[in-house]
Amino acid sequence: SGLVTGLPNILEAAGGISSSYFADKIINSKKLTVTAVRKIFNSIAMYGSGLCMLGITASGCDLTLIIALYCILQYVNGFKYSGYNVTHVDMCPPLAGILFGLTNSIASLTGIIAPNMVGAFTASG
Repeated sequence: SGLVTGLPNILEAAGGISSSYFADKIINSKKLTVTAVRKIFNSIAMYGSGLCMLGITASGCDLTLIIALYCILQYVNGFKYSGYNVTHVDMCPPLAGILFGLTNSIASLTGIIAPNMVGAFTASG
């Protein structure tokens, strides 16, 4: 249904908003450095998502569990917005948009190059 389809995306947005709030609270309290906060929230996003993916693969055909784990995965994945996604703003605020576009373009090259390399190295292409 539409709710099952849309819920993970709504939860990712909620995870991004809530993690941003908590990251700002931690940074403003001066308990941790900006770098430490970025690393912690990025680690929560990546390791949390990875654990949920492992749970999804181990859950067999239990659809309810798979949907629940995927929703948790997307919520935790929202923590990336307080992790690496704002690094460009931390490094150089006036050029953050250009830096973000440049780094995303470079990161996208693997999606272009990898299929061509697979085609070159396999007999059936």
